[in-house]
This record gives sequence, C-alpha cells and structure tokens, in this order.
Amino acid sequence: MIAPNRTRPTAVGEAGDSVLADQAANLRSLAYEARAHAAGAPRTPVICICSGKGGVGKTMLAANLAITLARRGRGPLLIDADLGTPNVDLVLGLNPARRFDPTRSAVTAPDLSSCIIRAHDGLRFIPGASASTLVPDPSLQQCRELIRAAHALTPAPGLVLIDAGAGVGRGVLHFSAVASLVVVVATPDPTSIADAYAMLKLVHRFRDGPANTGCSTGIVINQARSDEEAAATFHRLSVCAQRFLDSTPLDLGWVPSDEAAGSSVRRRVPLVVASAESAASRAIERLARRLERASGVSDNRESLTNFPARLLRKVFFRGGRGVANAR
Repeated sequence: MIAPNRTRPTAVGEAGDSVLADQAANLRSLAYEARAHAAGAPRTPVICICSGKGGVGKTMLAANLAITLARRGRGPLLIDADLGTPNVDLVLGLNPARRFDPTRSAVTAPDLSSCIIRAHDGLRFIPGASASTLVPDPSLQQCRELIRAAHALTPAPGLVLIDAGAGVGRGVLHFSAVASLVVVVATPDPTSIADAYAMLKLVHRFRDGPANTGCSTGIVINQARSDEEAAATFHRLSVCAQRFLDSTPLDLGWVPSDEAAGSSVRRRVPLVVASAESAASRAIERLARRLERASGVSDNRESLTNFPARLLRKVFFRGGRGVANAR
C-alpha cells in the first residue's frame, strides 16, 4: 500500500489494500488535482521512472507498467527519455523507423505524433534518440515543452510515463522536475541502495530549488527475493530520506525476482504479454493500481466543482461501501 508514514513496504503480491491506505491515496489524488487546478496546469499526470544506477530493471518496469495501464483503459503515453541509450523499444519488441530528440527546439504535438508507435494493447510509445548522434541533456524548459506537446496530442493521453535515464544526470533531474510523481527504482543490492538515495537527494533538492515543483517521490523495490528483503531495503532508504532530507518517500511496494522477467527481455516480448500469470506480472498489475492512486489518474477526469462533497465521499466510502462496513 502507499503510506507516507510507513517505513516498511507492503508486498505488491499481497491481496487487497487496507481502508486507511485507500483513504490516504484518495486524499493525495485530490490534493494533486487541487494543485494543478490552482496553477492552471494540465491535470494529466506525469510519472517519471528513474534509478540511481543501471541494471535495476527500470526500463522493464516502465514498459510493462505502460502496457498494464493501457489494458486498464488509462490511455498512457510512454516516452523513452533515456537519451543516447534508449532500450524501451527492445523490451517492447519494436523496431522504430523514427526516433524523437527532445532537445530539438519548438517541440509540437505534430512532432510527437509523427514518432508515435502503437505497441501492445494500443499503448502509444515514443522512442528516444539513439547514440548514433550526440544527444545533449535537455534543458528544463525543453522538458516542459515536451510535456505540453504531449498534453496537446489527439487524443490526449490519460497519463504520461517517462522512462528517464539511469544515474543522476542533469537531464534526469529536468525530466523529474516536470513530473507529478517521481518513481525511484532500486534493488536490495548495496550499490543500488546508495545510488537510489543519491537520486532521492538530488530530486528533493532540485524540486525545492531551481525547479520549485511540488511533485511526490516514491520508491519501488525490484528483484527482491522476499517480503522481508524488500522491507529492509525500503526501510534503509526511507529512514535516510526522513533523517537527512526531512522527506518521506511513498511506499509503492515491491516486485519479486522472477526468471520470467529476464527471459522476456531476452526474447523481446514484454513480461505481462509473455508470462501474464508470473509472480512479477501480478506484482506489476498491483503496482499499476497504486501508481494510479498516487498520481491522481484515478480521478483526473472529474472536475473540482464539487470538491468538498467528493472529499467526504472519498474519505468515508470505499467502492460504494461505508468505511465501517469495509473489511
């Protein structure tokens, strides 16, 4: 479950979430809507998936989450922003004829539309620029223009998923700054934990500094061998963030180590397509639902005209049942 005041992640594979978790997620969803409405900004959620280092399964998660969200009718747009070394097309089993360079000036919706590829389950995907050309880090303004162009696509995406590059480069920070939710992927490996914390620290400082955004930050533990190992990994990151950054990352759960995941990448067939019943696929399904709630996508089609009534309804009711009756 997503619980900012917790230090232990709930296993994504567990059945069901608590009523309190649903209430907290609903409140975060409404708060996101209110901030976007007050700022006059588009309310389409933007989720930036990043990591402190490579090899943690970030791109595999981004691609399979995007397909899962497409199946759930969320209309996602997946952008490969790992500039120079884009790999999402390989995970999706695609061979792009055109690639998009976000560092070009005057990005427009037609520019993006001309590069869109339809992937599994109707997913719209924009492949990133490859290393055949020197690709500089995009500026913060260029990242903002890219998101504005994405919002202007027809039909408009229900949410935007950005697969940012590995590491803590300036381009990754700029992409994180235009997101409403930043997801940091880490594994139980000590080097991954150290680099994930570095990512959390830089995103936190950049968000509260030159970018001045109010995005949330969450953690996904990938390739964990057990609930206990995932819990210990999240605990180390969360405690450091609370102690040194005065920030509590969202608990987004964990995805188990699963041979089916590696096999799907080697075969160039997405995990949720090749092995839909695998432990990792089921975990990704639950993770997708949590991301919907954490980013506000569950309610982004509703207006704020009756905000107080909706707030009371969401806090005290769950799926049409009163909290007192929910078990």
